[in-house]
Amino acid sequence: MNWNSGKLRFSILLVLVFLIFVPIVPISIVPSISLNILDESRNPIPGLPVRQSWQHYTYQFSGDSAEVLSDSHGIARFPERTARISVGQLVLGQILNVVSINPHASFGPSSFFLSMGKTSGHASYSEGEPIPTEIIVKF
Repeated sequence: MNWNSGKLRFSILLVLVFLIFVPIVPISIVPSISLNILDESRNPIPGLPVRQSWQHYTYQFSGDSAEVLSDSHGIARFPERTARISVGQLVLGQILNVVSINPHASFGPSSFFLSMGKTSGHASYSEGEPIPTEIIVKF
C-alpha cells in the first residue's frame, strides 16, 4: 500500500470526516413521560395542548419541541426523545463538560413541559431528578 497515494489520503480523510461530523451515535435525552393534566381542583383536563421541549445540553446546540393533546382522561403522553450525535460532538461535549468555567452553563439532558393556550402550568425533567407526573393548570 502506498501511503503517498492521493486516493488513499483522500479515502482516509473522508472516513475521518464521516466519523467526526456525521450523526451516528444514538443517545437518549428524555424517557417516555405521561403527565396528568389537572385543574386547580385536581380534575382532569381533556383536550388541552401541552408542549414538550428537550435538549441534551452537553451534545446539542439547539433543542427540539413537540405538542400533544391530553386524552379523554386528561393524560398527555410523550414518547422517549432521542437524538443522533457525531463522534465529534460526543468528544467535544465531554471536553467542554470538563473544562467549562461558565457557572451558568447547562449540561446533560433536560425537558420542559408547558400547558398551552390561555393557561399557566408547567413541569420539568432533568437527569437524576424524579420524573414529573402532573401539571396543575391555572386558567
